[in-house]
Order: sequence, then structure tokens, then C-alpha cells
Amino acid sequence: MLSFLTVSPAFERSQGGAAIASERELGMNEITTLLQQLVAIDSINPDLVAGGAGEREIAHFVANWLERAGVEVILDEPVPSAQRTYGYGRRSWHGTTA
Repeated sequence: MLSFLTVSPAFERSQGGAAIASERELGMNEITTLLQQLVAIDSINPDLVAGGAGEREIAHFVANWLERAGVEVILDEPVPSAQRTYGYGRRSWHGTTA
């Protein structure tokens, strides 16, 4: 799971900044890895470039990634080679609402 921390420099120093920085770094490493994997997938529109793979592989990759993160996923293919991935997250709220 990705986590991002936003803290003041003074708080970071008081908490031994290295631990906080390493958590932030871990989140960025996960994002970098995900982006590298996405960019490596051939998803070129075959209507624009002959022989393009289309979106099926990247749609399935995103669907699998979302499912591993606990997100409900729906795949839709409105036209051949143009697959869509929809992810629906459910959150429960504890506390009062305004």
C-alpha cells in the first residue's frame, strides 16, 4: 500500500528524520516501479498505428493491480482493442459528518 507523509521539517528532525524519509522513499519507489511497468506495456491504438496492441493488456494489468489493492474492478470493452478498467473503492467512515 502506498503511503505519503507530509510533515514539517521540525517534526521530522524531532522524530529522527531518517525513518520518516525512508517511508516516503518506499512510496516513491512503488510509484516508480508501477510507472515503469505501465510504460513497458504496448498499448498503442491500432487505429493510429498499424499493428498496435491496443489496450487489453494494460487494462488487465491495471485491473490486477487494483484487485491486489482491494479495489472492486469492472472491465469493459466498448469496441475491440479499447478495453476500459473501472475501479470502485469502498470506505467506511467513522465519526461525525458536517
